[in-house]
Amino acid sequence: MISTITSKGQITIPVQVRRAAGLEAGTQVEFIVNARQRIELVPRQGDIRALRGAVPLPAAPVSVVAMSSAISAGWGGAPSSPDEARLDEPPSSYRVSPSPSAPRTRK
Repeated sequence: MISTITSKGQITIPVQVRRAAGLEAGTQVEFIVNARQRIELVPRQGDIRALRGAVPLPAAPVSVVAMSSAISAGWGGAPSSPDEARLDEPPSSYRVSPSPSAPRTRK
């Protein structure tokens, strides 16, 4: 399928593409340049604020003692990695390793 960009920078998305992507009039779309320099057009996801109230509040407040007890219980097993094993060391001994730089593919 081919479409042409107008002098105003607009393009008509073919009906087959709109149907396949579930795009309707008024749908916001996001353009993403992926790692292979291909452009992806995806429907924009809803606002995070729309999730407010999705998780119910606990029936009773959780006390600091209960939180401390849960933290003290830990993961309940042996560390799965050397980084996880260092969690018991004092904060002054934590080491931060720079992560490998990855190409930005989404804004």
